[in-house]
Amino acid sequence: MEPCAICKEKRQKCQKSVIINEIDPSQRQACVYSLCFEAEARIRDPVYGCVGIIRGLQRRRQHLQLSLNISKRELAMIKHGQIHQHLSVRSRL
Repeated sequence: MEPCAICKEKRQKCQKSVIINEIDPSQRQACVYSLCFEAEARIRDPVYGCVGIIRGLQRRRQHLQLSLNISKRELAMIKHGQIHQHLSVRSRL
């Protein structure tokens, strides 16, 4: 078993209780990044931490989805108006 970064730093053998020991070695780097991100988020926002970031991103996504839907409706109305206008011009000819 390969020791985790903490145990390597302390120059000791990994114990079973070390959290990162349960993670597949190929996933440990991602796990460390995730733990650091969560710790920094908790420092910035002690109450919500990562959940606050996630909620903010979800609200932004909802806002962008709403804007996209409005733009699609406006585009459809413009296209419909152009088709309608084109048909009325052709009928006059």
